[in-house]
Amino acid sequence: VRYTDDRAVTAGHDHTDDEPKPHDHAEGAGPTRTYEEVLEIIDRMDLAAAVAGRARATVERLGRAEAAVHDTDLTATIFHEVGADDAIADIVGASLLLADLDPERLVTTPVATGGGQTKTDHGRYPVPTPAVVELAADADWSLWGGPVDAELLTPTGAAILAEIADGVDGATPE
Repeated sequence: VRYTDDRAVTAGHDHTDDEPKPHDHAEGAGPTRTYEEVLEIIDRMDLAAAVAGRARATVERLGRAEAAVHDTDLTATIFHEVGADDAIADIVGASLLLADLDPERLVTTPVATGGGQTKTDHGRYPVPTPAVVELAADADWSLWGGPVDAELLTPTGAAILAEIADGVDGATPE
C-alpha cells in the first residue's frame, strides 16, 4: 500500500516521491496530525472495506487512549508520534496482514513493556507510557514490566494488539 501526503516534510526533505533520501530522523518523526486527519489518510487508500474498518477501529482505540491521557475530546486530540507515517503504516500493514492470513483467533500472553523512560514530544515519560497503560486497561491482555530498560511496547503496538488479540495466561490458549 502506498500513500502520499504533500504535507509530509521532515528532516528537510519530503517523502512524496520514490527517490531514496538519507534518513537521520527518529522513528515517529513527521507531521503532527489530528485524529480526523489520520482517518482521512486511511480513507484515501485503496483498501478493502474490512481492512479499512480494522485500521479505523485501531486508530479510534488509539485516539480514545490518547484523549483520556491528555484529558481532551477524541476529535480534539493531536497525534504526535502516533500520527506519524510509520505509525499509520504499522496500523494499516497489520490490518492488511490479518486480512490476508485470516486467522481464526489471535492470542497473546502478558506483554512485556520494558522499563525506564522514553522520550516523547511531551518530554520524558516512564515506560510503559500512560497511553500504553490506558490501552491495556481496555484490552483483554495484561502487561508486565521489563525485562530491559527500554520501550518494548509503543502506544501504536498496544492499540494494534488490543484490537486483534485475546489474552491468555500461558503458552497454550484455552
